[in-house]
Amino acid sequence: MAPSPLLLLILPLLFASFLSAASQKPRALVVPVVRNAATLQYVARVSQRSPPVPLDLVVDVGGPLQWVLCDDTYVSSSYRPVPCRSPVCPLLKNYGCTTACYGSPPAPPAPTTPALPSRSTPSGATPLPKASSRMSCLYYLPTAPSQIFSTFMITGDVTKIPNVFFSCGSRVLLQGLACGAAGMAGLGRGKLALPTQIAARLRVSRKFALCLPSSSGPGAMFFGEAPSYTFQLDVDAAKSLMYTPLITAGAGTDDEGYFIGVRGIKFNGKAVPLDAELLAGASAKISTAVPYTVLESSIYRAVTSAFLKETALQRLKAVKPFELCFNGSGIGSTRVGPAVPSIDLVLQNKGAEWMIFGSNSMVWTADGVLCLGLVEAAKDRVEAPIVIGGHQLEDNLLEFDIARSRLGFTSSLLFRQTTCSNFNFGITA
Repeated sequence: MAPSPLLLLILPLLFASFLSAASQKPRALVVPVVRNAATLQYVARVSQRSPPVPLDLVVDVGGPLQWVLCDDTYVSSSYRPVPCRSPVCPLLKNYGCTTACYGSPPAPPAPTTPALPSRSTPSGATPLPKASSRMSCLYYLPTAPSQIFSTFMITGDVTKIPNVFFSCGSRVLLQGLACGAAGMAGLGRGKLALPTQIAARLRVSRKFALCLPSSSGPGAMFFGEAPSYTFQLDVDAAKSLMYTPLITAGAGTDDEGYFIGVRGIKFNGKAVPLDAELLAGASAKISTAVPYTVLESSIYRAVTSAFLKETALQRLKAVKPFELCFNGSGIGSTRVGPAVPSIDLVLQNKGAEWMIFGSNSMVWTADGVLCLGLVEAAKDRVEAPIVIGGHQLEDNLLEFDIARSRLGFTSSLLFRQTTCSNFNFGITA
């Protein structure tokens, strides 16, 4: 399928904020995030356009930028297209914007787009090296076209963020997203993703944090330097953070996601025999694009074999997408979920281990069946040897400090007798 173009556009954004009492300048922004049970995606409620319109955006950790649906109901007085000669266009790297430009963008409602060449041969799209100011920047996606604008708002104390770039997408891009979603919020490391744009516009720290909910109550997404991560009963999860370096993806890739170094895996303190070369460098990616952790085939086989050796559970028929499933009635319960051995990710910092307990490692399916929530990677689709998925991230506070290239993590907040759904949205600095 030919790639889809996105026209780069600009609009203001509005977010709830933590305010500094001295200057009333926002130190951080906070957005509620809910879990969609049908798709296992995480959705942030924002508002966009002028006048503001509430929208639900699927959270995409690692996404290069944000996009929203622009159909015949799209009306806004404040969007501006980005011309091809803009220095913003090259930030799209190999997405095609700098090599192919098309005529002047129409005003809303949504623009129509011409047929495009494949992404591998963008030069077939009539290049215009001396693009006029009436030519607009195009951004390529693997599935469908869209254009780039910007604006967001949520209820609560509101901070306006001007001149934020986003793309305006077509309805085909909504396929597979949570019902009611109008686009995606990209949280990657790139300069057009929300964390960097918000940091630049508001002069706050280039960092964000996620606390994804496991239930119907909202979790939270933070941008900038939050004064605390305080949950009900005055639990400050920041005190539980441990840190490990964020690593860039390997050479030859344009992946703007977040990678860490996992150097080993343990069950009950016992190391799982794994290929050390496979775990060198950026061995694990953090992703909300997959609902469950995906393991390279040899790692998956070693981990599932070790799990069976450390347990004596009644095994049942597999339930897709899981292979190891058990009679849940024979498994006890603890504060941190089903009583099974923890999966300990040994990180590159000495002594740093991310512990995954039963609430994050096991998944309840129909009729009391409990399955190990790990999936074997397809041989032709390996982003990294380990891709840590949404279920394993729930009720864990994760702090992505892009400026300092480090990830803070708490392991399960259930140990602190709280969850991500217990965040205190009423706190101010």
